[in-house]
Amino acid sequence: MAEDESIGPDDWRRLKCIPYGDAIGDALERYVIALDGADMDAAFLKLWAVLEIVTATTKAEYDTTIRRTRFLYRDRDLVTQTLEHLRYRRNEAVHRGEQQADSQALLYQLKRHVEKVLGFHLFIRPQFKSFDDAAQFLDLSGDTAALRSTLARVRRGLRFMRP
Repeated sequence: MAEDESIGPDDWRRLKCIPYGDAIGDALERYVIALDGADMDAAFLKLWAVLEIVTATTKAEYDTTIRRTRFLYRDRDLVTQTLEHLRYRRNEAVHRGEQQADSQALLYQLKRHVEKVLGFHLFIRPQFKSFDDAAQFLDLSGDTAALRSTLARVRRGLRFMRP
């Protein structure tokens, strides 16, 4: 999925081809509900919850949510900084009950990232066997050298295990 693509009405049919399509369908419904209200602060909080759902981190720490989201981008440092800022602002809203003066801007920043992860689930090939399998993929290192090192280690392990 290109960075500027968004999810359209025709993409709902793709859910039938995804083994964990029900979970993604639920996330899409929550996404629509989050953006349907007039209260931007409430929409922001609901949209963060959708990000946690699509990154399979509803019971994990924020670092995992951010790490899994940033894996999908080339400029991971910028995405990390943006998501850290959004996480901080989310926590302010939840724990201090503070309204955000720039809630619309925050909402649209977060919306972009939620759509990126939703798009990953809808368009990535090869498809994953489960939501957990997709989440493990997102846990891979974004560093090409580290991935090559892991691949070499796995190949050595496979050669070692041959009968």
